[in-house]
Amino acid sequence: MIIKITLISSGFLESDELSKKIAVIYDLMLKQLSKSDHYDFGMRAIKSVLRALASIKRSNREMKETNVVIKAIRDMNLPKFIADDVILFDNMFIDLFPDCDEPENDNDELQIAIEEAMLEKKL
Repeated sequence: MIIKITLISSGFLESDELSKKIAVIYDLMLKQLSKSDHYDFGMRAIKSVLRALASIKRSNREMKETNVVIKAIRDMNLPKFIADDVILFDNMFIDLFPDCDEPENDNDELQIAIEEAMLEKKL
């Protein structure tokens, strides 16, 4: 209910369906991903994702609501996952959101800067 109410207050029209999917993905992450100490799939993590998706929705009003949810969950969780868990995480998204593509990250400038730095250091 907390997820659904937060989505409604953020202006999501598909709050009922999306709130269920958010709850399911966090439950799946808790049960299926490795038990690393730095993982947090509790209410604090969910609230952080809800704040992030509200911010994404405000700044990208034309983005589909499902893509907003996917982007927020991926942006908030992927950086802390170990390599083996990334594959499982991606498969969870394919199962829960079969008709949606992964939202594009606009990080071209960052990618270019990283590649240039690696070339300078001969990495």
